[in-house]
Amino acid sequence: MEAAESRGFRRWLSSPWFAAFLVILAIGLTSPCLTTGFGTDDYFFLASFKGFPGLPEYRQDPMKTFVFSDGNPERNAALMDRGVSPWWSVNEGKLAFWRPLASRLHWLDYKLFGENPDPMHIENMLWYAALCALLFVMYRRLMTPIWVAGFAALLYTIDSDNGMNVGWISSRNTLMSACLIVATVFAHHRWRGEKSLAAGVLAPVSLLIGLLCGEAAMGALAYLFAYALFMDRAKWPARFAALVPCGTVFAVWFLSYRAMGYGTVGSSWYLDPGHVPLAFLNRLLIHFPALLTNQFIGEPNTVARVLGGASAITQALGLVALALIFLALYPLLRRSPVARFAGLGSLLSMLPVCTVVPQPRLMLIPGFGGMILIALYMHGVFSKAAWVPRKARPIMLVLAGAWVVLHVVIPTYMMTIMPRMVGSYTQKLDLAFDDLPRSESDLDKTVTILQAPNDFTSWYFHIMRSARAEIIPKHTRTLATGDRGITVSRPDAQTLILRSEKGLVRNKITSIYRGPGYPMQKGDTVTLTGMTATVREVTAEGWPIEAAFQFSVPLEDASLQWYCAASIPLKPYSFIKSTRFVPVAPPSIGETTTVEDLVARSPRYQELKTAFPEKVK
Repeated sequence: MEAAESRGFRRWLSSPWFAAFLVILAIGLTSPCLTTGFGTDDYFFLASFKGFPGLPEYRQDPMKTFVFSDGNPERNAALMDRGVSPWWSVNEGKLAFWRPLASRLHWLDYKLFGENPDPMHIENMLWYAALCALLFVMYRRLMTPIWVAGFAALLYTIDSDNGMNVGWISSRNTLMSACLIVATVFAHHRWRGEKSLAAGVLAPVSLLIGLLCGEAAMGALAYLFAYALFMDRAKWPARFAALVPCGTVFAVWFLSYRAMGYGTVGSSWYLDPGHVPLAFLNRLLIHFPALLTNQFIGEPNTVARVLGGASAITQALGLVALALIFLALYPLLRRSPVARFAGLGSLLSMLPVCTVVPQPRLMLIPGFGGMILIALYMHGVFSKAAWVPRKARPIMLVLAGAWVVLHVVIPTYMMTIMPRMVGSYTQKLDLAFDDLPRSESDLDKTVTILQAPNDFTSWYFHIMRSARAEIIPKHTRTLATGDRGITVSRPDAQTLILRSEKGLVRNKITSIYRGPGYPMQKGDTVTLTGMTATVREVTAEGWPIEAAFQFSVPLEDASLQWYCAASIPLKPYSFIKSTRFVPVAPPSIGETTTVEDLVARSPRYQELKTAFPEKVK
């Protein structure tokens, strides 16, 4: 009976109709995103299509949906003066991405559906379902036995790392690019392996369309190169000559991308290897192992490595685990060209995403090859394949069993949660911003935030208010970010001095407004309307430790409204905390205190701290 059930399961995985099941499964697992509404960057699109109500400094061509900063120093200065970006922002900073097809699809969404996010979420779900079905079709042509191809596609479909891409409307460009990567690689295989000339034309066309959806499509080059090395059966010159059509498409796209001024400058969140090559190589040593760990072990270590939450011992154990996994995979890699293609393609496709702070959602494209490796390994070990060393099999079974838990059991559950992550974070932002000014009498006020959780806070505040056509104060001043201790001194009526030995900016790796190659210097001065910031001390890497903020009016003036981020325990579950911006009073003249003390003095903070969740507002 057991053998019959096993044969039935394998026939099911081998059936062409299994693609339909994957489509249904992908839609079902990601459907919780329909409860989340718009999330974070989605509001930038919405505000852009509306003409940025209340935020004229940001108005631009609505088709430039992914141009968050165009690198124009005058425009950046206006955004900094308004408070959209913080005082430490790089003047020539740029975050501009050319994704014309994705931009036009978002614009069409807005024209058709207005401010109804549900159809937009459904589109993302359909793109992901199509991606899973396409992968299944490609895997069937590349892998044997065919049922293992179905198993690999199943692993990919339930991979919770992909969930955030589906639940985040803004990430549709990545889903679109991923579909076109699969089309490109599959067409290339049909051309080289099955002698289809039409497919040979389709491959570069698919790559071009993918690149016009988003730069993530460059991941196709990783798999094409790996294919030439391990799957193409022609002589070596012919193998690499076959890469010329797609290589030419990429070169033309890349040169056009640069010529039109797209790219990133001055950001630590997005590194441009062309501008800061040494910084990129340094990050590669951190980001690459983190992404590998995410692929083969799981999500938690990814974020911990980058944000500094993992100890040296934890990181060392992660590297040891990766080394052991490689040793376990080595017999498979030596025997199977498909495994070598999948492994190298996955590794090389991680290189472009190493320019961004590692997050599980970045594994969407490396996962193409990763799931092939895992499926082939599990099949070989459980079926006692010839490549499995007899003496090592008990140990290899441990890894195979662990992967059943890490890539089948846990992801199936987490896949119902990850599509809601961006929406949940946005709800937390809404709650955090609840006490910030929102009446017409606040239009001429300056909101000064002593300490915000991160660099994004002020940007999201302005974008979300603009997208909803809500009141935005005249100016916002964010003095510091993070959750570290900050000393606050007031030498006179109009000046505050903030100091933190750990720095006034939360994290040098995740700072979106300043990055490697743009250090601040002692004595640097930033003059904004009503406030001048002067850097008094910096770290060896050029991050401010101490800064003085001189206002044009006394700190108690009615035109200034003071706030600070506070962590509020949501009773009765005190281990769950929520960030709120609470009103605070500036210190007295001559007083030196801490941000924590100023927050503790806030009546609103005391009220929130003792309230139950339903009374928090």
